[in-house]
Amino acid sequence: MDINKLVSDFENVKLDTLMKDIKEEISSKTREGCIFPPYIPLIGKEYNNFRILIYATAQNMSHEGCVANAYSDLYKKNPTNLVKRLYRSHKDADFKCSDNELKFSEVDIQPWRTGILPALVGLFLKAVRNQQFQEFGEIQDRVAVTNYYKFSLHIHKGNKDLNPNSLNKDKRFEDYLSLNDKLVKMELECLRPQYVLTFGWRQFNFLKGQQLGFKVERINDPAWILRGGSGCLKPGKRGSWYHKVKDILYDNRMVDSYLDNLEDSYKRRKNEVRVYLLKYYKDWCKEVT
Repeated sequence: MDINKLVSDFENVKLDTLMKDIKEEISSKTREGCIFPPYIPLIGKEYNNFRILIYATAQNMSHEGCVANAYSDLYKKNPTNLVKRLYRSHKDADFKCSDNELKFSEVDIQPWRTGILPALVGLFLKAVRNQQFQEFGEIQDRVAVTNYYKFSLHIHKGNKDLNPNSLNKDKRFEDYLSLNDKLVKMELECLRPQYVLTFGWRQFNFLKGQQLGFKVERINDPAWILRGGSGCLKPGKRGSWYHKVKDILYDNRMVDSYLDNLEDSYKRRKNEVRVYLLKYYKDWCKEVT
């Protein structure tokens, strides 16, 4: 696993040429318009013994926001630091390298730092390897995590973020999507995962089409929970996920400990999060058997 080569390859991607037609929509760039380089995954120190790679979707980074401005200042100092920016606390204004000692809540991937993705991966490890890890930090040590799309998109006139998974019918974004697919393939060839967990149908379909010996599991973006989960997570006629797991709903200390460590909005949705987690756990246990 040659991480230094991956860093070098990512640092040297010719972004201004490849994304010149959508530069206005790219928000991960300096005030002067120089696009931030793509970033490598955060790779846990025990990753080689587990080989589980998690893909969320993309960072939401308003170019006018303080995070983008801080990255802009960092870019001027050393672009390589930006290639490894998932190794830096999003709470640290100086973005000091933490050498893989970040707390889960400091990782600049929203569904990871809220705790819901570490919880889901913890249940995945329990289901497929029968190994139990209570602390999110222990889980983070054993996986690699990143976003599938390495560049933040934002419509400034409408003041909204763009979900890259919804852009495959827009020809203006063909080079953007193709570049991200290429970068992901480079990651896969470097990390050689055994399992890949991912959001989104577009990225799932690309990953499923790769012939690199890993198994892909598609998971719903946890933001779906905050939008109501289509009614699937609560008792009632539409509560398909709830009814699937109601036999194991309130007898799992491992899940209880995970729920106690959630952050942000998911704290207020513990009942729905419990159903979300246990539905996948039950599915994975069934696959193993």
